[in-house]
Amino acid sequence: MDFKYQLQEEGEYTLKAYIRNVYSSKDYDDYREVKFYVYRPISGVNVILDKNTVYEKKPVNISVLTEGEAIG
Repeated sequence: MDFKYQLQEEGEYTLKAYIRNVYSSKDYDDYREVKFYVYRPISGVNVILDKNTVYEKKPVNISVLTEGEAIG
């Protein structure tokens, strides 16, 4: 998966992922959250998962790539 966002304002942001098994009757089965701070407006934000398919109780790595100023 690849998500692209253009963040316009400095501040703290939270990326939230709600994960649901295709056979589940629940709204979601798992939840992950990553917080990061944008020090100046940036462009070209890419959120990259290391897998094309996310499975319940299987780890997934998330990378945030930017062009311009750093985020921490």
